Amino acid sequence: MIDSVLSHKDLGIIFDNNLKFHEHTIEVTAKANRLLGLIKKSFDYLEPDMLVKLFVTMVRPTLEYSNSVWGPSFILDQRKLEKVQRRATRLIPTIADMQYSERLSTLQLPSLTYRRLRGDLILVYKILNGYFTSDFDNLFTYSNNITRGHSLKLFKSFSKLRCRYDYFSNRIINDWNSLPDNVVNSSTVNCFKSCIDTHLINSRFIFV
Repeated sequence: MIDSVLSHKDLGIIFDNNLKFHEHTIEVTAKANRLLGLIKKSFDYLEPDMLVKLFVTMVRPTLEYSNSVWGPSFILDQRKLEKVQRRATRLIPTIADMQYSERLSTLQLPSLTYRRLRGDLILVYKILNGYFTSDFDNLFTYSNNITRGHSLKLFKSFSKLRCRYDYFSNRIINDWNSLPDNVVNSSTVNCFKSCIDTHLINSRFIFV
């Protein structure tokens, strides 16, 4: 007999019974804050470049692991994640009194909101261009309506359930379809990343 549970951890992700991932968000933010606390205790003074390297290497991967699967769709969860980076940027005395967006701009550290969008778009590009062996037809269908926009527009199906609406292959459709043709038709992944950063340059420091 299989026991009924409200949540289960698989491959490092906590899946709850309604696929809202609140519990997982709490766990990763707690772990990231512990790592940030370790950094704070280990250094009496942090230079901007040093802080960025430590955060990007030690803390941010914890907050971004498998974002395409559980990426937070609720504003409160998104703010919990962003709060970790907000706290990290305050560790630098010379910019601690600045607004969060100004600290991000000074450090050239993109917001986690932007990073999640960028990561999802990169994953779509890889799927559509055959970087994975699985059949993308299970995730995406090309749209028949290509009178506007680029030639690789994807079809977005109607979703009754919130968990389906927030699912990776559904939530990213509008953002992908809004990209210009020269971006989606990039020749390589690195070229696509560069084009994305250029196209979304005004969104790098925007957060929830």
